[in-house]
Amino acid sequence: MSNRSDAVLRRRRQPTPSHHGSSLQSSKDSNGRTSEGIPYLQAQVVHYKPRVSVLDKELTTVSYHGLVNFLLLLLSATLLRMAIENHMKYGILVSIPGSSVSFQDWMATLAGVTMVALSFFVAYAIERRAIPSKNDDGELSLRPAHSRVAAQAVGITAQDRLTISMHVANLLFVLIAPSCLTYFAIFQPALGTVVMALACIMFLKLYSLAATNFDLRRAY
Repeated sequence: MSNRSDAVLRRRRQPTPSHHGSSLQSSKDSNGRTSEGIPYLQAQVVHYKPRVSVLDKELTTVSYHGLVNFLLLLLSATLLRMAIENHMKYGILVSIPGSSVSFQDWMATLAGVTMVALSFFVAYAIERRAIPSKNDDGELSLRPAHSRVAAQAVGITAQDRLTISMHVANLLFVLIAPSCLTYFAIFQPALGTVVMALACIMFLKLYSLAATNFDLRRAY
């Protein structure tokens, strides 16, 4: 039986003569492979160039792009199926941030931020008031050298005491007012934390401003 099949296959591979007594002309395909005019396409050799299998250990360059794309597609489909299943079972559980905060908390937070900003402008006005007066020539009347030494030896003047008192009152305001507002009016923890953080930062900045300008006025 096997000898008969081999004979049939050999007959299929033989060139078929044309009406003019010549065999079919050989042609080349796009890969450079020569076809000898075999009438049965299924009898042609498919693997015309040797290639190493991807499962062989002798293969040096392996491309896993197809496998990676398939895994990503499988993961995306799995996540989409889980999202649809959770939506059908539980619905939408995520709320818009800030939607559950009451209007009172928002207004109290705005008032606290306004208090903190107001303390900065108050400190600026205090420092503007403490600037030395100008003389007739339009220049600042700075203390002479002996007056500066005397001021450092004696202490602060009445003008300096008034400036320090106003700065102390402003610093107490920037700490006490937002703290009371947060304790009594703001019930949302995140908003209260923001107001108190701004108040503490502003307190430290205003204290540094007052101390630095006081030293500069005593030096000049």
